[in-house]
Amino acid sequence: MYQRELDRQVDADTWLGTAHAPAAVVSMLAELSGATARDEAVRLPDFGTLSVQLRPARTMRIPTTGAFITRPAARVVSFWPGRVLREATKGAQNAGPGKPEMEGD
Repeated sequence: MYQRELDRQVDADTWLGTAHAPAAVVSMLAELSGATARDEAVRLPDFGTLSVQLRPARTMRIPTTGAFITRPAARVVSFWPGRVLREATKGAQNAGPGKPEMEGD
């Protein structure tokens, strides 16, 4: 799903309207980005949790040359799906390709 499709779905599901739905989506994404930039976990009940993890520095071998390099430590965003998202994904695996069935549809 692209952002434009998400904007249309928010417009259809809420009273925001065509003019304000895209701003609501952008605002939510900005808040998620800002929270992870501040090392805050974002917990969305039943959907999942975004958090920042520190990946330590490590030594890696380049297969083509055999040379060793040190990859520096990095901050990475991790996502753990919540109950509803896990169940929707399992239902989609059992149903085959297509739109997954979610509660409330």
